[in-house]
Parts: sequence; structure tokens; C-alpha cells
Amino acid sequence: MQFNEFTQRYEELTGLEPSYYTACEADAAWIIAQAVLETRPSFVSKRSRFYDTTDVIEIIPDIASRYYGYSGNCLLNEAGDRIAGLYDIWGFYLDDGTPSFKKYGKYDNLIDELFWYP
Repeated sequence: MQFNEFTQRYEELTGLEPSYYTACEADAAWIIAQAVLETRPSFVSKRSRFYDTTDVIEIIPDIASRYYGYSGNCLLNEAGDRIAGLYDIWGFYLDDGTPSFKKYGKYDNLIDELFWYP
């Protein structure tokens, strides 16, 4: 549902159809923004304060675990990689001697399956 709403708004604003990767990028931006908002700034002096990036980075896994975004569940594993996701498989081919980029398939790591397109 969220992806459909995202797609509609994205197309209205850009005239382009968003990909799964576009949705992932939007989710990453929201998670980082939330991490910044939830991190209290450290105070160096009475006149200045700053955000310590290590504080922001440390809470990203917690925020991701609470966030279901445009691209789906955003849980991260111990290495900081997304637990669930769809990955497009792209490659090059020659079209009348001109190299072109094409989507050949996808990998769904929720069910551990590859899907190849004709």
C-alpha cells in the first residue's frame, strides 16, 4: 500500500516511475532523518552544539527495526545489511552493436529465490 502511494506521488512530481531502489533510497533518508531527530546534540560550549555522527549511526538499527517503509520491512542484520529485500539483477547486452542496460531478473531473499525474466 505504501509503495503504491509513493509511486503515485513520485510520478506526479517527476513524471517517472520509481523503482524498488528509489523506494529504498527514500526509506534510508527517512531512517537517517529520524536518527538525527532522536539523537540529542552534545554541548561543546555555551555557544555551540553539534551532532556526533557516531551517536546517530549507533541508533540506526533500532530505528530501522521500528520502520516499515515504502520498500517494506527495514530490519537490519548484525552486519548492518537489510534482512529482507528484493534485488534486481541487471546486465549489459548488445542491441544492433550498441551496448544497452537491461533488467534480467530479481532475487527475493525472504524466500531465497531467483526469478529470471524472458
